[in-house]
Amino acid sequence: MTRALVLFAAVVLVFAAWVLTHLAALWLTARSDVAPRWKWLALVPVLTPIAAWKAERRGAAVTWGILGIAYGVLRFITG
Repeated sequence: MTRALVLFAAVVLVFAAWVLTHLAALWLTARSDVAPRWKWLALVPVLTPIAAWKAERRGAAVTWGILGIAYGVLRFITG
């Protein structure tokens, strides 16, 4: 496989993992005992990890951030 194909596969897989983590964080926040305000704010994609953190779902929030950074780095590398 060429380098471009490997990078493309990495971008696709990291983005898919990030989307799944985002949906999981959204679901976990919606099902938690956090204030309703944070449940509504979790619908805003940038605020989802913050709302998950407030809902004490720190693993989902940290994973969301790490995968978001990894996706950004991969997109920067691929141009």
